[in-house]
Amino acid sequence: MEQILIGFYALFFATGFMGVAALYLLDLRLRSQILKLFLLVQFLFLIAMGLILVYLYLQSLTLPDAARIETTIIVMVEGLNIALFAVLIRIINLVRPESRGKKPRVDIWVIAAWCGAAGVMVMSFIAVLSGLAGGFPFAVAPAWLLTNRIIYTAAMLLFGAALVRPQVSPKPVSLRELVRAYGVCAIVFAPAGILEWLFGTLEIPGIADLSLDHFFFLAWNLISMSAAIRLIRPGDDSSRLLEEVPKERIESLGLSAREVEMALMIAKGMTNKEIAAALFISPATVRTHIYNLYRKAGARSRVELINTLTS
Repeated sequence: MEQILIGFYALFFATGFMGVAALYLLDLRLRSQILKLFLLVQFLFLIAMGLILVYLYLQSLTLPDAARIETTIIVMVEGLNIALFAVLIRIINLVRPESRGKKPRVDIWVIAAWCGAAGVMVMSFIAVLSGLAGGFPFAVAPAWLLTNRIIYTAAMLLFGAALVRPQVSPKPVSLRELVRAYGVCAIVFAPAGILEWLFGTLEIPGIADLSLDHFFFLAWNLISMSAAIRLIRPGDDSSRLLEEVPKERIESLGLSAREVEMALMIAKGMTNKEIAAALFISPATVRTHIYNLYRKAGARSRVELINTLTS
């Protein structure tokens, strides 16, 4: 059974690296702060998964200091959990609806998501202190385990709800779809913690070591990789960073119809030669239009141009 568990964690660990690569590619194209935070979440997941893999491996060995080493690993995982939910709080702040008036907008979903994440952080902090004090005698108590799982489930449900709400609209559209996909994933897998507690209560073998929450990590990685593939797939309209230039941006920047058309082609990843061939104009004319676009938008690169037009 231990070999099977190690195999599963090796799979999770491998897909974690692919998830990191996918988010890195997405950030190269979209240059978004929220993507950098998701990338940090991915790294924290990956480190925690590696520690759990080491923990399982050590359990299969006979070492004189095994108990102390295992306690150290658990403390480190709980510390990573605190950092993870701190990053999730930052993500919640970025996707909160913008205030339209002078007073900051109070959003009940944002506040609830903050409270849920803070609850998980408190539970993990207690576990860290207990581990540093010499062990986790309370960790096997049914009341503690159930409370921990309930708070974690509530935190993930609220985090997911904060990402999928209609009023949350990070730009561009491809990023908005990715954020909402993460939100749906969090909602779908949120009950996994309570299910795992239930399986443990029923003494179903193997479930205690193979946490169902880790399948959430696997699904998260698949979402990241799918988004990266759609974004970089050549000739696919879904890879466009910019579906249309907002009317208010056209007016505020004073863009001509040709410049708008040029911006949409740039967003599709077309080169200057490809744009020239598509519009039956010379590459020199394309460079002139792009220069004017950069000047009007105050951009120095294609990525900055798209970000300016979508912000």
